[in-house]
Amino acid sequence: MRYIKKILTLILKHRYGIAVSLLIGIIFFLPHLLMPLLQDQGVEYSPLVVKGVAGRLTDEALYAGYVHEVIEGHLIPRSSIWEWQDKIVPSHAGPLPAIVLGILGIILGGLTRVYIFSFFIFPFIGSLLVYAIAFRLTSNKKVSCLAAPLIYFPATNLVLFVTGKIVQPIGYFSRFYPVLFNFIIFAFALLCLILLLQKKEWKYVFLSALSGSLLFFTYFYYWTFYVVMSIILLAFTFITLKRDSLKLRIHLGIIFAVGITHFFLFTRPSLGDKTTMLLRLNGAKITHLPEISYSLLLLAVTIFYIIYSYYSFKKVELPPENILFITILLFSSLTVINIQVLTGYSLDHRQWLSAAVWPVLILTLVHSMSLWSGQTNRKLIKNIPIIMIIFFLLFGMIWQVRFATTMYSSYVLPDYQKNAFAWLNENTYPDDVVLSLSSDFILLVPVYTHNQNYVPSARGEAIPISEVIMRRLIAYRLLNVSTENFVFLNKPCSTSREILRPYLEGGKKEFDHAGYEETVSSLITFEAFFANSGCHMPLDFKGKVKESYQHLPGDWKELTLIFKLDYLIIGPYEKQLLQSDLSELAIVRYQDEQVTIYEVLEPAEDN
Repeated sequence: MRYIKKILTLILKHRYGIAVSLLIGIIFFLPHLLMPLLQDQGVEYSPLVVKGVAGRLTDEALYAGYVHEVIEGHLIPRSSIWEWQDKIVPSHAGPLPAIVLGILGIILGGLTRVYIFSFFIFPFIGSLLVYAIAFRLTSNKKVSCLAAPLIYFPATNLVLFVTGKIVQPIGYFSRFYPVLFNFIIFAFALLCLILLLQKKEWKYVFLSALSGSLLFFTYFYYWTFYVVMSIILLAFTFITLKRDSLKLRIHLGIIFAVGITHFFLFTRPSLGDKTTMLLRLNGAKITHLPEISYSLLLLAVTIFYIIYSYYSFKKVELPPENILFITILLFSSLTVINIQVLTGYSLDHRQWLSAAVWPVLILTLVHSMSLWSGQTNRKLIKNIPIIMIIFFLLFGMIWQVRFATTMYSSYVLPDYQKNAFAWLNENTYPDDVVLSLSSDFILLVPVYTHNQNYVPSARGEAIPISEVIMRRLIAYRLLNVSTENFVFLNKPCSTSREILRPYLEGGKKEFDHAGYEETVSSLITFEAFFANSGCHMPLDFKGKVKESYQHLPGDWKELTLIFKLDYLIIGPYEKQLLQSDLSELAIVRYQDEQVTIYEVLEPAEDN
């Protein structure tokens, strides 16, 4: 009873922070409430349809495939390619989110349900943690309530809100896997660390070390930030505060021990050619040059904060640990976006900026506002946070409503795909290999079926690029496709803007499938493989690919023996490409107006 009373007292004390967090969860959930209501009767709403928010959802489909693997009974997500199932899947998103979300999917009854559920519960929990961090830093409830709306509904989107068409959910944190869940672990680790600095109790040593260690299994950009921050914190504490750093040394030691274990168990086996993997998975660029523009901005913010906090420190009594914490966060931000100066690899600093640096800047702003508010008695200034909270909550809500009313018609799983997936699940064995040349099917087969892909998405696979291309070429040969239709060679570095152009420029309600296929097929084949060359293929690359195609065996029996192949999907896109009779290769097992599924015949043994 005593504990219940204590919890109720705590809830009552922080009711406004809880209320704001609840509203943020509702706002993130809003599109999933509105879109099914706006769609025609009888259609099936699907938040994972690739054409919905295409560029973003190529990622979403990849991560959803990992979660589906867990739902299907595989604790550690596997490759979607049969020959590579026993290999570690290299990804900057670790296995923990897939495991947790997969278990939730089993409990809730499916992938779609856990996806929708996530968009309420994780922003809600994340907002609560942000509020808790801010309150530990400021002891100001009003200002602390502002932190989460500013993080989740960034002011940087205001220009697009006024001038552009809303075709994506609001902000960076409207992402299912690498952000929504992972940010909670990151925020909890930060909360434990500030509690360790403030209270200096051993339990926070282990809580912060445990949560920080979990980041190795969540998201590359979060664990790198936390490791850098822990190192800088230890150095700053020893140099500036002259304090015994035993707790921080043990904290860092635990993190390093887990990090080394993670490297040898998960990272090292998947690296292969280190440079190639970094190029593919993180869009790395080989350089030692610092990131000038963002560094200057962060340096200016850091200098301003140090001067202002020092000025405030002279006027009012301030906990030095809080100022130290913000300072460490700022220096860590400067370090991670310039990590290439030490490593020689620029690992897409934009991910650090969105995932970690932006929340750091908001916490810096909130702490500065609390210092300002504490030095004045003017009522207007003290109420500014309330005005800003209301504004950004309304901003987020209106954005989500506009997004839902603009894009609802795209979040529908077409009947021909739904029926094809249902047939595959009912009539094929788990891990049977399915071949499709349509990016829609390639991305969604691991999401909606128990089958494996023949043509992979290279974005999250350890497969060498040469094999990815070879698999695509064999698929083309089986269908006898002309080299003029090798659209995957046209755009080596595709962007989400290219995929969304029909919406952004033409105001169309439907995608131009030819343009979509051209963009997405190159995206999932090469990822950022050519990013270091300015997204330009070598002049002879296309020629070499087409030459390899001409040298493939003409006999389908030889082709089907190279990699495991059980079924062919001939959908609307494949029908445009098909230039051969498939009767000798396969037998029809399923057919409707738009899709035919063939079972590949086993090659007869020669006498």
